[in-house]
Amino acid sequence: MGRRSRTAAALLIVAGLAIGSYLNALGGPFLYDDHKDVANNPILLEPHRLTEIFTTSFLDKGEERGLYRPITGLTYWIDHRLFGPNPFGFHISNLLWHAAAALLVLVILRELWPAEPLMAFGAAALFAVHPVHTEAVSWVSGRSEVLAAFWGLLAFWAHRRGDREGANDSPWRIGALAAWLVALGAKEMTATVPILLLMTDAHCLVVRRASGALDGYSGGTAHTRAWGSHISRSAGVFSASSAPLGHISTSTGLR
Repeated sequence: MGRRSRTAAALLIVAGLAIGSYLNALGGPFLYDDHKDVANNPILLEPHRLTEIFTTSFLDKGEERGLYRPITGLTYWIDHRLFGPNPFGFHISNLLWHAAAALLVLVILRELWPAEPLMAFGAAALFAVHPVHTEAVSWVSGRSEVLAAFWGLLAFWAHRRGDREGANDSPWRIGALAAWLVALGAKEMTATVPILLLMTDAHCLVVRRASGALDGYSGGTAHTRAWGSHISRSAGVFSASSAPLGHISTSTGLR
């Protein structure tokens, strides 16, 4: 079996594991918060109120909850248009987002551990079937978790690909930033993603210096400065992007 065939087989198996492990959730009804936040939410039920998802918190209906998750709300709004009041369709969406996140885990780990494809596959398979995801995948109101996982992982992957591209990294940096902003719109805990990316960059720099990869040739000092510049630039991009988000939060009265 060739390398491409093995990669395709690994992707299919991981996706199958992610879907098969939570297939029994498809027959589940709306539960608890699902009724007021999703199934009977007037902002989501009425097509003409789409813009309110982005200007208010669709979860606030006379309550002081202050959760601004427009991307999560948008996916619910789309599900209402596609599936109506049937919870089956909402569960399918959760399941597909989880499978997509598991596939991203496999892709990322295969790039981080090119010499250990079996270890990458095993870790991705474990992620796909781990019961810690049960609430996020099986409960419709857990949608924000699987969305945050997918878009946060996509930001991480794009950022790492940018590292490999060197001077031609701008499209990947922009892609990473865009993916992070979408993740932030799914759940606020992804505000930590830029910190994770910068820590990863710093770790790679330390590992390269410790292994002599930077000091064993004449360009070592220049390469070190380049990495330092890259880390500073990345920090500036992600920090600057938080300004408009703060303005949105303030202008909509969210806390």
